[in-house]
Amino acid sequence: MRSESLALLLGLFTIFTTMGTAFAIEDLSCKTKYPIVLSHHWSLRKICPDNMEGEDCEKRESSHLCAEWVGDGTGGQNCTRWEVPVEELDLPPRNYNVHNNKLTRDLNAYHRYFSAEIVTRLKEHCGIPVYIADKPPYASNAARARSLRNTVLQALEETGADKVNVLGMSQGSQDGRYMIARLPVSDNDPSQGLMRDKVAAFVGLVGENRGTMGASLLLDAIYLSNVVIGEGWADYGNDLAWGALKQEVQAGLWKQDNTYDLMETPNAGENNLDELDMYRHYVHSLTNLSRKYMQGYPFDNMSFQQSWSELIDFVGDENKWSVLVNASNERDNGVQYFSWATKIRNWDFNLWSNLEAANFFLIWGTLGENDGYTTVKSQRLDLLGYPNMSHVATLEGRLFGRGYHHMYVTGRNDDTLISSPGYREATPYNGGSADFYEQVSRHLVNSGF
Repeated sequence: MRSESLALLLGLFTIFTTMGTAFAIEDLSCKTKYPIVLSHHWSLRKICPDNMEGEDCEKRESSHLCAEWVGDGTGGQNCTRWEVPVEELDLPPRNYNVHNNKLTRDLNAYHRYFSAEIVTRLKEHCGIPVYIADKPPYASNAARARSLRNTVLQALEETGADKVNVLGMSQGSQDGRYMIARLPVSDNDPSQGLMRDKVAAFVGLVGENRGTMGASLLLDAIYLSNVVIGEGWADYGNDLAWGALKQEVQAGLWKQDNTYDLMETPNAGENNLDELDMYRHYVHSLTNLSRKYMQGYPFDNMSFQQSWSELIDFVGDENKWSVLVNASNERDNGVQYFSWATKIRNWDFNLWSNLEAANFFLIWGTLGENDGYTTVKSQRLDLLGYPNMSHVATLEGRLFGRGYHHMYVTGRNDDTLISSPGYREATPYNGGSADFYEQVSRHLVNSGF
């Protein structure tokens, strides 16, 4: 009888302990009312680029991304193959297509758009359903917004929610704003309403809402090589960078029987993109990211002003940003907009590349504070002056720290992208990237979303 009572007490203790652990996992202070859809940045990021020395990759990358270590002959080890671990392959960019199982690609050697730590924090700690868009890495805002719409509609269908919160990182901010401002729920059935009615709140994280100088400079280079030296914008054979970029652009496309397709849609696989199509999508993405496109400046220290109309004809753009997305479809449209920005204080030449350094100092010298990719002003939605847009915080850290790099918001490489703990932002933003997303979610909760 005594042993049975002891067993019963132990059983009850186990049950209550397990229940306590289960309840402790979910933090209601950051559990948003609506599912979260994450809208990712421009391009793909190879874990260890082909032009980078292995030692630099080992300095920069997380060791769990190394799939094969070999001895270096001196008692140490070198990584010979970098890949995403199996448990992270379901995070976009995925190898499989959720709408058409005949379409595939091989992106094992590329970073996920958002880290597993961020997704785990939102899902398991905050208890939020999280969906990550898998948009074309290189495409126009319009194409990427339509792909984002697929993910939003998937989230609504699977969760039964009537709205979502969209978090847009980098170009993902432009995609989200475009989707909300322009897109219907269905291109074929107007009675289904507008996408703005499916979004409760939009969050811009390091958004490129005024364009980026980096995109403008790349278009400069293409103009000089293709138009001045070659026969026009379509003359990709003269673009010296395209030889290296083509492989990466192809890697992000969907493949079926040696054909290429851009979009992750139910009808994907019906197109067969040739090299000129691929190049056009790549140049279109740069065009939509440029400061001239986003702000409409007649002159913006770019050499191709005289050829702008020819560029627009080549990429097939429907119209400029200020016509497509403006006060008429963003101001008081039923969606609440928030933004967060990041800023680099001190450049770390030991961890970040010289090319990135040149971009940072060029932006800093001509346009002001930036995060290595885009200005702080570009990231602030409140500067548009609409009553439904507000800026929450700019992360810059303490005086002698690095500050916060643009790519910090992806959750990758926290150790190399932000300062050591003593030099980080003050509470509540003094943690890593997963802690940052928890604070973003907590702000949405406190704002009624």
